[in-house]
Amino acid sequence: MQTLTQSLVLALFLFLVPNREQQPLSSPEQTPPVTTTCPDTFLELIGDTGVNEEAGNAIVATPDGGYIIGGTTGVAGFLSYYDSNNTLVWSRSLEVEAGINSVNWIGLDSNGKIIGVGRSAAGTSQGLAYVFRYDYIGDNLDWIRKINGQLRSRFEHIIESPSTGNYVVFGHLASASQNDPPYRGLAMELDSGNGAIIWQKEYNLGHRNVLHRGLFYNGQIYIAGYM
Repeated sequence: MQTLTQSLVLALFLFLVPNREQQPLSSPEQTPPVTTTCPDTFLELIGDTGVNEEAGNAIVATPDGGYIIGGTTGVAGFLSYYDSNNTLVWSRSLEVEAGINSVNWIGLDSNGKIIGVGRSAAGTSQGLAYVFRYDYIGDNLDWIRKINGQLRSRFEHIIESPSTGNYVVFGHLASASQNDPPYRGLAMELDSGNGAIIWQKEYNLGHRNVLHRGLFYNGQIYIAGYM
C-alpha cells in the first residue's frame, strides 16, 4: 500500500490561468445598475469597536444550515457557532498561551468535527503554532497539538485524508532568529484520534518556504506555497 509520504507532491507557485484573450472592460452604459435590496444578504457585526484587534479569519458552513466563525478577539482565539437564523448558539475562546492567540483556519471533517489551526504569541517571546479538533455539537475540545519554541512558526491549513481519516497540516517552521535558519516549509500527518504526529516532512528550498494550502487528488497530496 502506498503511504502518504510516498505520494506527497509539492507544487510551489501554483497558478491556474484560463487560456483566453483578454476582454475589454464594459463601458458605463453596459454596466448593470446596483440594486439596493437583496433578501439573502445580511451583515452581522461581532465584537466591540475600539477595544481589541478583533478579526474573523475563517468561516465554515454546518450541515444544519448554520455556520462557525474562527478568529481572534485580540487576546484569545475564538470559535462562534451560529444557527440557520443567524442566532448565536455558543462562542468559545481558545487562549492557548498568555499573549495574542488566533484561530487562523477551520474546516469540518467527515465526522462533523471542527478541525483548525492557530497561532499563539506573547509579545516578542517564543510563540507556538497549534492544531485542534473541536466537537461543535457537544461543545467540547477533543484535543489540541502544540509546537513550542519557534517564534514565527505557523500552521496555515489542515485537511482530512480520504483513505485514512487522519489529518495533514501545512505551514512553516522557523527559529527565534529571523534569518538563521530560514523558514522551512512543513507538511505533517496527525492521528485524527489524538493529534499525535505520524510523519513530518520539511522543505528548505530558499530563504522563506511556506506551504499555504493542500488537497488530496488521486491518492496524492498537492501543495501550493511560496519560497
